Amino acid sequence: MDCNKEKVLNEIDFNTIKNIAFISTVIIGAIHFAWRSLGILYYIKHRDIIHAEKYSLDEEYTSEMRKILKHDKIMVRFDASKDEGFPNAMTPGGNTIIYNADLKALMTHKELIAMFLHEYGHIDKTHNNKLLAFDTSYTILLYSFASVITAIGVPFALLVIWILEYAFGGREFATDLYNIVTSKHQEYVADTYAAKYGYGQHFISAFKKIEQVQRSMVCDHMSNRQCNRIMKDLNKWGTHPRNDRRIKRVTKLILKKHFKTTKDLNLKDLKVSKRKMKKLMNSQEFENVIGNES
Repeated sequence: MDCNKEKVLNEIDFNTIKNIAFISTVIIGAIHFAWRSLGILYYIKHRDIIHAEKYSLDEEYTSEMRKILKHDKIMVRFDASKDEGFPNAMTPGGNTIIYNADLKALMTHKELIAMFLHEYGHIDKTHNNKLLAFDTSYTILLYSFASVITAIGVPFALLVIWILEYAFGGREFATDLYNIVTSKHQEYVADTYAAKYGYGQHFISAFKKIEQVQRSMVCDHMSNRQCNRIMKDLNKWGTHPRNDRRIKRVTKLILKKHFKTTKDLNLKDLKVSKRKMKKLMNSQEFENVIGNES
């Protein structure tokens, strides 16, 4: 009799622990989801993931970008707080583009415009929104999974998920994986905006400069062959495509834009051999095309 009583008490204790764990998981998941939702609401209202107001408004480039895009809400801001050591422009979301002092020092006026048009491509295609949507979906699925596992009898599922999430960087891994899968395509799409608005040749010259900076930072005292291999490996698992591929794609877009037919150039559907592309890019005909682009 005592054994049966003890067995019943143990079952009650286990069910109590399981119920408490389930309720705790649901409550914590709801709080976490609400916190993420508040962040998204802030983003929707202010249209910035970070406080872009702390960067000074560049009135000259803001005015010029608005004329080019016929978009009176676009803002270009300058990060003069510190040198990052690498030329960069980015969009925190919404209608804001931020660029740093290294980019300003490296690029010409029209090359900067080409970089801003690339960032506008991210804005126009709502790439930041998609990342936020993924992050929110990840949170919902994570805590839903924890709730289900807890409900079927694993009371410490939430603790295990927390360990995976924070001790081993589960969220960062998921976000990095998402970026590796999607980001290269997004960069290619954003690149097309420079060619679309007549700044393709300036995009090409800008990325040749960026390639030189990257090589000087990564390939010090290396042979050209070693450097090519290192750069290729870095880009393979990075979020951005190789610079030479980006240049090649924009080059094709320029040629498609300026030649009514692509039959003679073999550029239909943007397909062309590396040998023919290299020969074409070094030709005077191509120089004439990109020289008259804008």
